[in-house]
Amino acid sequence: MHSFNHASQLNTAELTSHLQYNISPHKNAPLSAAVESDVVGYTTIEMEGGKWYQIGNPFVELDDDATPTLGTVFNSGFSTGDQAYIYDSNLSRYQMVFTWSDEIGGWVDFLGMPADCELPVGHSVYFRKDTTGDVVLKGRVSATEVVSFPGSALSQVVCVYPTQKTINDMQWEGLAVGDQAYVYNASTQSYGMVLTWNGSAWVDFLGNKDTQLLDSCQSIFINKSSVGNGTLAAPRAPAN
Repeated sequence: MHSFNHASQLNTAELTSHLQYNISPHKNAPLSAAVESDVVGYTTIEMEGGKWYQIGNPFVELDDDATPTLGTVFNSGFSTGDQAYIYDSNLSRYQMVFTWSDEIGGWVDFLGMPADCELPVGHSVYFRKDTTGDVVLKGRVSATEVVSFPGSALSQVVCVYPTQKTINDMQWEGLAVGDQAYVYNASTQSYGMVLTWNGSAWVDFLGNKDTQLLDSCQSIFINKSSVGNGTLAAPRAPAN
């Protein structure tokens, strides 16, 4: 793991404010295998140059003893100058910034040295693509994985089930009435929609249950104002 403190670090308000006007929608290719636990699959995200993307890691490593890293999950489709911002929920800031180097063939720190960091399943990255490219994520689907996020904090999470789904299709635990979710809207290219937890579902400002489909790997900002950890899990399998 590589961490550093540098003037290029951005706090949440600065980067989120900028991203409201600069995020672009993405498209995902089908998985190479049926989406079920313990199969190997992939998904492709088309990223345009000059755009920001909030993407999460829905895969676990093929090796049960290994922890996914930025370099093992996101290692294709990038070009020199592309940047990855890693958010730390506990610190409420973007603690690490990496830049892609074609010369190195991977991510580097601000000194240009090869660098990497852990990126467990369910964790997310903000990418700033300098050039257009097709980014391929691949790994093993583990539908039993549970993503945990802290209370009294802003967190980026992604569902471990890499297919389109609504936020209410996912299993949420540990939330309290008033906790909020910020979901990127591809039409407006902003975080214009704010959803609120009503005790049993995510609803809009009119109290209507949200039904918009989220792309595979689309990350969500959770503003958990309540105390205690929350969890996110894949949708329950339909009853036979």
